[in-house]
Amino acid sequence: MKTDTGLGFSLDGGKSSSQGDRPLTIKKVFQGGASHQSGLIQPGDQLVQVSDRDYRGLTCYEAWTLIKALPPGPVKVVVCKMTF
Repeated sequence: MKTDTGLGFSLDGGKSSSQGDRPLTIKKVFQGGASHQSGLIQPGDQLVQVSDRDYRGLTCYEAWTLIKALPPGPVKVVVCKMTF
C-alpha cells in the first residue's frame, strides 16, 4: 500500500551506481512504513517490478522517481528474495 510517505523502503544499487551496474536492492525498510507492516519485504531483496513496470536496468534515481509518481493506494511489488 503506497501512502503519502511512499512504499516504506529505500533503494541501493541500480544501473550506473557508484559500485557499477548492480541490481536494485532494498537498502532499508522503514519502521512503521507500508513495507514494514506487510512483513514481506526485507533489506537485501532485489526489486524486480512495481505495478506492471519492470525495474531491472533502471538507475536508483529513475526507480525512486517512478515510485514517487505512483498514486496512493494498493501497489504490487515483485522482489527476488536473496538467500545466502
